[in-house]
Amino acid sequence: MRLKSALFFTVPLEFKISTGASFRSSHHVIAIERGGVSGFGEGFGNPYRAMMALGAQAGHILCEARDYGLEELREAVSSGRLRPPMCLELALLDLLSREAGAGVSELMGGPARREVRAFHVIPIRRKEEMVREAVRLASRGWGLKLKIGRGARQDLELVKAVRKAVGPGTPIAVDANQAYPPRTAVNLFRRMERYDVRLVEQPCFKKDLAGLAAVRRALDTALMLDESVSNVVELHRAVEHGAIDVLNLKICRLGGFFKALDVLQACADNGVGIYVGTGRELGIGAAALLHISSIVPNGLFYGCEIGWWHFLGFNIVREPLGPVGGVVEVPRGPGLGITLLEPERIRELVRSRGGRPMDTAPHLLGLRSTAYTALQRATSLLHALNRPYYLARELSEALRRPLAFI
Repeated sequence: MRLKSALFFTVPLEFKISTGASFRSSHHVIAIERGGVSGFGEGFGNPYRAMMALGAQAGHILCEARDYGLEELREAVSSGRLRPPMCLELALLDLLSREAGAGVSELMGGPARREVRAFHVIPIRRKEEMVREAVRLASRGWGLKLKIGRGARQDLELVKAVRKAVGPGTPIAVDANQAYPPRTAVNLFRRMERYDVRLVEQPCFKKDLAGLAAVRRALDTALMLDESVSNVVELHRAVEHGAIDVLNLKICRLGGFFKALDVLQACADNGVGIYVGTGRELGIGAAALLHISSIVPNGLFYGCEIGWWHFLGFNIVREPLGPVGGVVEVPRGPGLGITLLEPERIRELVRSRGGRPMDTAPHLLGLRSTAYTALQRATSLLHALNRPYYLARELSEALRRPLAFI
């Protein structure tokens, strides 16, 4: 088993939420090979850190996994004996499933559904732009998740305008990204319920489980947590506080595909609903999200969020992965069921969007990685200055764990 190829690239992209902003989107795509069979994986975020992680870990992990089947890989990752980066875990998942001649969801116990209700996120922009984008997406069959948190009046006007524009049939979720104190959240979302909002996501600070529980008790709309839960222990804590109806289950937040399966099982055991969310996954990661969505038990599934490629203006796989009649078909065929574009074609697409492929590791990787992270955090911190509730809670949390910001 060997690392066959790795491609890193960054594309200019403005994406704003209530408590942060970014102005570029960095991704990496890898291929591994064993006995003529290839598996594909992807990741996103700090490209220099990804280069260092692959350089330091890929050889050891691929050597360790050389005799694994899918169950052995899952046990090794879930137990913590093997800690592959997300891109490498997805590539191993794809490769081993292809070798078994079956789709990922079939090897995970069989799909509960072959079609998945798909949602697309709309970042914070001017109200008129967000409404136009909502109409465009709804006309193509997408459910909508609106990023909100600019202020109660503005948020209420936005949701009212979107609901009027798209009509009653399109499901709408809203995500405040921790912007509001509990009392403000209760007042806002009680009023917002008249516009048939399907889910209210993370209205209050991630550690304020008592406040989130108070919001949940006050609303008829399901309360979804994201930032509050990054593992099984935190899920159980949220359940004990009565602070959760639905979990935004993200591979990237939960530590990878197999850790996400462990959290999925804990949700099922506790009757917690599941909305499969996206970080910045392109086609490979989106296929993994669709496979996870297909095995969520009936009665607990709230939707799957994909489509980051629309922000970039291109995808890295041949399959369209878009909704038809409001649903996306789970990819068929062995492995993740996707076909990666040729590397040179991906490079062309990156350059066409003003981006930059990085085929070789630059000098001073460690320093570049630190600078990249510091810039991202500073940008988000500056953007959060107009959210005093969130900023005060975040700084308080950082002072308790000073190494978290270093």
